[in-house]
Amino acid sequence: MKKVFVVLVALFMGMLAYSQNLVNPNATSEARKLKAFLDSVYGKKIISGQAFESVNEPWLKRISDASGGKQPAILSLDFMNSTPWRVANGTDPDTTTGMAIDWVKNKGGIVEMHWHWDAPKNTNFSTWQGFYTKNTTFDLAYALNDTTSEEYSLLIRDIDIIAERLLRMQNAGIAVLWRPLHEAEGKWFWWGAKGGDACKKLYRLMYNRLVNHHQINNLIWVWNSYGTTRENWYPGDDVVDIIAWDYPDYNQTTGSWSQ
Repeated sequence: MKKVFVVLVALFMGMLAYSQNLVNPNATSEARKLKAFLDSVYGKKIISGQAFESVNEPWLKRISDASGGKQPAILSLDFMNSTPWRVANGTDPDTTTGMAIDWVKNKGGIVEMHWHWDAPKNTNFSTWQGFYTKNTTFDLAYALNDTTSEEYSLLIRDIDIIAERLLRMQNAGIAVLWRPLHEAEGKWFWWGAKGGDACKKLYRLMYNRLVNHHQINNLIWVWNSYGTTRENWYPGDDVVDIIAWDYPDYNQTTGSWSQ
């Protein structure tokens, strides 16, 4: 039976449908415990959350000041600064990983991780927005169809970099709501630019690489849909624990958002 679970994350309200069991049969006890908590509040409560692009953003202090010292339950963080070009230009991905672990272990919260993934090749990295379709000519369909290509190898390289971060979280004993390849249907991100088939193939490649190759078992897999298209983008019940939905509109020409 499908369920609907409402969560506030950043500026969007997502409606989440999920099943009772996790898709990874080797899921850690922490992941199972978090899933059981989500089940227990289904239909009863709204879990508040706040998203960050940078760990230096002041949102937690502003929320605390406005609410008499309260904090959101879910901290939503970004692996954006983990890939090679950004690290070479001064970013420190360990800060984000450490903040995630601290939020769960020391503050009793829940962490959600997503990834504004810079396309690994043929990208205008100097914009610091290599995840937008307008800033890259990287061809995902070509990369996935030729596993001997440099493009495919770079996809694996980047996924393996994120695996190191997730393994650190697993070793720290925390569960992660993992929301990769978000809002693909909007096509403003390169992982959606070549359509649903390529995006689903990338999602399943990522699942196989993280779960079966790296043995990362602390993840609750979230497929974050942007639901305005009839094309089938859903990766499949065997690799998705939670279906999230949001409805932003991004204008690639003006760089403006609306909802």
